[in-house]
Amino acid sequence: MLKDPIQSQMKDLAERLQVPASHVQVYKKRLIDAGIIRQVTRGIIRYDVPMLREYLTENCEES
Repeated sequence: MLKDPIQSQMKDLAERLQVPASHVQVYKKRLIDAGIIRQVTRGIIRYDVPMLREYLTENCEES
């Protein structure tokens, strides 16, 4: 999700991770339930925790 400017499309995430869309859906639900991300519209998600994107950008190495 960090590669996307603000919001991410589920199909793009599945493509980048090289996994089926159903696999991404499982983790999407878990992250929504935990309050980490939220669904903006169908197929579009974004971080829901304030400043999480900035923190991850500064503290995670890109693989």
